[in-house]
Amino acid sequence: MSKQLMTALVAAAAVGVFGAAPATAQKSKDQINIATQQFFSALDYYHDPSIETLLYARNVYGWLMAYDEYKGKFVPELAKSWKRINSTTLEFELRDDVTFSNGNKFTADDVKATLDYLKNPKVRIRFKSRYNWIKEVEKLGPYKVRIIGKKINSSDLYTIAYRYHFFDHTVFNKLENKSDYGRVSAAGTSVYKALSIDRNKGFLVERRDETAKMFPHRLANIKRIQSVPIIDRQAQTAALMTGAVHAIRNPSTDQAQIFAANPQTDVTYIQAKQLLYLTMDAAGRSKNKMFTDKRVRLAVAKAIPREAIIKNFVPGAEIAERPNGICFKKNVSCGSSTKIPAYDPAGAKRLLAEAGYPNGFDFLMTVNGNYAEVGKAVAGELRKVGIRAKIEFPPPSTAKKRRGRGELTTYLALYPTFTEPSTKNIMNFFLSRSRNYNGDATLKKLWKQASVEPDIYKRTQIHSKLIDRINEEMYIYPISEMPTTWAHTSKVKIARDPVSFAMVAVGDWTWK
Repeated sequence: MSKQLMTALVAAAAVGVFGAAPATAQKSKDQINIATQQFFSALDYYHDPSIETLLYARNVYGWLMAYDEYKGKFVPELAKSWKRINSTTLEFELRDDVTFSNGNKFTADDVKATLDYLKNPKVRIRFKSRYNWIKEVEKLGPYKVRIIGKKINSSDLYTIAYRYHFFDHTVFNKLENKSDYGRVSAAGTSVYKALSIDRNKGFLVERRDETAKMFPHRLANIKRIQSVPIIDRQAQTAALMTGAVHAIRNPSTDQAQIFAANPQTDVTYIQAKQLLYLTMDAAGRSKNKMFTDKRVRLAVAKAIPREAIIKNFVPGAEIAERPNGICFKKNVSCGSSTKIPAYDPAGAKRLLAEAGYPNGFDFLMTVNGNYAEVGKAVAGELRKVGIRAKIEFPPPSTAKKRRGRGELTTYLALYPTFTEPSTKNIMNFFLSRSRNYNGDATLKKLWKQASVEPDIYKRTQIHSKLIDRINEEMYIYPISEMPTTWAHTSKVKIARDPVSFAMVAVGDWTWK
């Protein structure tokens, strides 16, 4: 953060200008404003699978069931019960007393229409593998459906609980462009309804009092919630200072410290189980081939003082989990018997010499700009052992395209593992074709075995072998959990979500 902004924040704190009057005015209306970094043209988690979209979608649209992350069990929502007919077939009994926010009745037709669209091979959509495992959706009655998979999917229930929300088929089927649903209708069955969706003004949602009591696992504490699109981080900070917004997500570490010290603002850290990681091109997909040598990858791991970096550059370091691999303890079927290499800069230099780099080497390190502070810190530590990183911060969309083309030598980024908490989902992310920078046939074989293993104990054992091999070969260095940081006015707080410790949905906000 610039010295000018730091000075402005300190001065604002000293004279108490943190927007008390606007916040009070909004409290009288029972409305809070939350800054987002995105401009939304639609409320649609399928076509825009971002965290910021999900914060609203989780409380606007309906899901067949939810997963209680505290107790490790599924709870009903639109489905009042379900059963497994065979290894590839799930049957759901639906509630018959649910309506969409436009007044239309929720039925099995809505489930079938939504899933038929998502699994259609002609429909191009991000993360298609979340949906194309479905072979068929059978309507057995007005409130009964079966979802039939093409083969065994060991995480099918988790995928359904976290990925599938449902559209009103009477509106959806009439749309020439189905991706317009979240723009022209956004009718859902949950505890909030969309009042307006404007790319420049954001979402405005309002509590549905008639449904808030139907779904006790979905909170709706505040009547109205407005998203306020502000791309620039410093502009978000200014908006919080002046009371234009009540909350901003993931301010920088030094910004968070200032907000925490001011009596008119608070900071809340959430154990979101987001994995901050560094992947290295062991497969030699990029032009730079030095990371195909295991000794070089291990040297990188030994050169990173992980604990020091976490304490100094990870907001909420005191609650951040230090993972022993690319999954966290709470991820379903996560297992590992190995640990990542300990900090050992002398050992890193020896490995570099053995690999033919006694004087180190130069390379290009790609870093997601949201984690620039961590990237710079890692690069500084690598330089101490002779590994000279030139850092680039391309836009995430550019980095993803280049990653898919095999152009990245290393990539420091974040993956939110609890957008679907199964370890299989994590493996799908890191081992899929475009993101696979290891080229390890053994990993591929184990991944396929775990994907079709229904027994959770056996699946955990397979995942343990997978993660142990990733650690031993040091394909991916797990830096830390990155807690979600919320800076907000002292007039609001985040209530405990009934089913999720990792995700703050918009309905979780409440007045103090």
